[in-house]
Amino acid sequence: MGGTCNSLLAALFVATLIAIFGSTTASSPPKITMAPKDVKTIDENYVSFFCKASGNPAPIIHWEKDGKKVVKIKPRLDIFEAPHISSLRIKPKLSLRDNATYTCVASNPHGEAKADATLKIYPKSESGEETPPGYPTILTHPKLKSVEKDRPIQLACEVKGDPKPKVLWLKDNLPLDTTDARVEVLESGYLTIMHSQESDEGTYECAAENEHGVTYSYRAMVYIRVRRIAPKFNLQMPNDVKIMPGSDLNLTCVAVGSPMPYVKWRQGAKDLTSEDEAPIGRNVLILTDVRESANYTCEASSDLGNIEHMTQVIVEVPDGQLWLVTLCPPKVYDMAMYLSIKAYTVK
Repeated sequence: MGGTCNSLLAALFVATLIAIFGSTTASSPPKITMAPKDVKTIDENYVSFFCKASGNPAPIIHWEKDGKKVVKIKPRLDIFEAPHISSLRIKPKLSLRDNATYTCVASNPHGEAKADATLKIYPKSESGEETPPGYPTILTHPKLKSVEKDRPIQLACEVKGDPKPKVLWLKDNLPLDTTDARVEVLESGYLTIMHSQESDEGTYECAAENEHGVTYSYRAMVYIRVRRIAPKFNLQMPNDVKIMPGSDLNLTCVAVGSPMPYVKWRQGAKDLTSEDEAPIGRNVLILTDVRESANYTCEASSDLGNIEHMTQVIVEVPDGQLWLVTLCPPKVYDMAMYLSIKAYTVK
């Protein structure tokens, strides 16, 4: 009793603290974890600034140009967002008036954090040239791909420059998560994604960057094809099973498809597996102390359809033996009635 009381008091104490001070998760002001970098580029190119921030609650990120807030509807300026990260994209045609300081501002109720980056656009020379020697160039651009799910994705990005440019890959205008073990950027700049998933579908592009500036590739759409296969049984099931009275029996049902089907059992019209508990692909029905014959149906279903197989379980008396059945007085437990049945062999 004492332990229960102590537990209740402890729970009440914690609830009181939460009510007074809020969530037990520590609050924190914003912190810039990926600051935008200075960018140098040429006219008629586009550039992106990236900013990532942490904090609790999660900070809201906005952008400023020379101290003035950038709005999404502003021409040639786009903002793309995902949890904790934001991208400011400046579309071509660039002009010298885009030479400016761009600021990432992350804020929450506990404060704000800022990080600046500058954009420099190379002016055209008298000869019309605007790229300094060694400026990065993309020789091979990624191209549209259609890949079957679970197959690898490979996208090309061949670059040149002096010094050799670093290659950054973007997906849907944000830096690609290269911490994913499936993702690898090769020395050549090519991108490989193993065991492709539906979440890999999107727009990809690469950026080549060195000390002279940055340039971006054409965009390429990657589509992930998912095979659509209606359910089918993958294990032959009997049409009927004959057993002795009181026997135990396991009925196994295995079905495949894409997407994988849910598998459930029913006895006659009575469901033996609830909708919420139906397993995927395989369901074993365990029957114990079987006394009566009955029909058991396995149903496999997905959004592409459903299939059924019925197995008749037959309880039979062996030939040449006479079974006498006696009924004992019924016993009532918890408002349920049970009959005790005994059988004897007459020799």
